[in-house]
Amino acid sequence: MFWKLKAVSDQIIGNPDYYEDIEGYYRYRNILQEASPKKPRDFLSRGEFVVGGQALAPFGAANCVKDFIRTATFIRGIRDAIAHALEVFDERPLEILYVGPGPYATLALPQTTQFHPDQIRFTLIERHQESLDNAMAVIDHFGARRYFSKFICDDAYFVGSRIMLRRAPDIVIMEVMNRALYTEPQAALTRVMGPLCKILIPEEVIVTGSFETDPPRDKYDMDLGEIARLNRNFQGKLDLHRQIPVRTAGPDAKHQVVLSTTVKVFGDHVIIPGKSIITRDRRIDVVPFSDAVDISSEATLDFDYQMGKNPPDNFYFI
Repeated sequence: MFWKLKAVSDQIIGNPDYYEDIEGYYRYRNILQEASPKKPRDFLSRGEFVVGGQALAPFGAANCVKDFIRTATFIRGIRDAIAHALEVFDERPLEILYVGPGPYATLALPQTTQFHPDQIRFTLIERHQESLDNAMAVIDHFGARRYFSKFICDDAYFVGSRIMLRRAPDIVIMEVMNRALYTEPQAALTRVMGPLCKILIPEEVIVTGSFETDPPRDKYDMDLGEIARLNRNFQGKLDLHRQIPVRTAGPDAKHQVVLSTTVKVFGDHVIIPGKSIITRDRRIDVVPFSDAVDISSEATLDFDYQMGKNPPDNFYFI
């Protein structure tokens, strides 16, 4: 089966038109599902709360491979990050910490077809034992176990920080995010692991905001600027509270805050807003806090943003 993995990995990594190659995407998804002891529908569908958010359930993690723009961009970016690390770091093998691999270790397996086991070694941290067991079976199916040293089932926030204290990995891979950085623990884990690793994947996640009316009315729309930026240097708060004066289109109009996400995986490998499940816009209605709030022409937007939490039902005019 390794030759099948090698063929589709070469296609993902080497074909600049892979984004349009739907057939190639289905091949990768299919060989993962063929190698899996469990079918996607049989996985646990309820996630678990961890520090900084909620760990995606095995069912949801298994279905992430369907987002082929995300999958392809991360696989290609990780390949380039490893190649770069092999050029600039002396120690071998490179130690790669992969947080949240799900039931397929989707982003790691293609790398085993591109590099020698003397060059790279993965440690997997996964909150759900079901996902970890399945991932190990898939790895064994492809004969890739020699690329993996540890399989840890725990909250990555605590285990990852202990690993960092012993020896910082050369590369940390964390794709544990939802759009606009809500729900999942990407921000909390970035704050712990980012400053201590040499290369963080993704390199940067940027959330920007705008205040809009629906349907759009340009004279009322307003750019809210950068809301959050995660990278190796992130040590900021996980929550943001602002009060912003805005022009309103009256009580009969629909007002929204639109949060857009850009994911810079590594180098030129970028997922722009709207191209992936994790970069789709998050639209949140803005409503008067009470009947006493006048929004006939202007009001104050009360903006309360918390990374890793469930998105609010509404933001408010006050």
